Amino acid sequence: MQHSNEPARIGLPVRTADGRLLGELGERMGEYFSVLPDNPNERKYWVPLSNVANPSSTDQVVVDFDFAELEEKKAGSPGD
Repeated sequence: MQHSNEPARIGLPVRTADGRLLGELGERMGEYFSVLPDNPNERKYWVPLSNVANPSSTDQVVVDFDFAELEEKKAGSPGD
């Protein structure tokens, strides 16, 4: 991470607070970052940067919510 709550490297694994792998870090747009799911049948989605729990990590991105909360946290596009 380069800046507070700003994921730095595309391709880092993205995990929930309870350890579930969501996919890989995609691009950043405004106050959101995209997640590229491991499941090829799922579409890319966006998560607010404010949900990054470990902004100083350089090997993975961990969000501050559990897998069960994912549907209410993710957005189809930045700002949804």
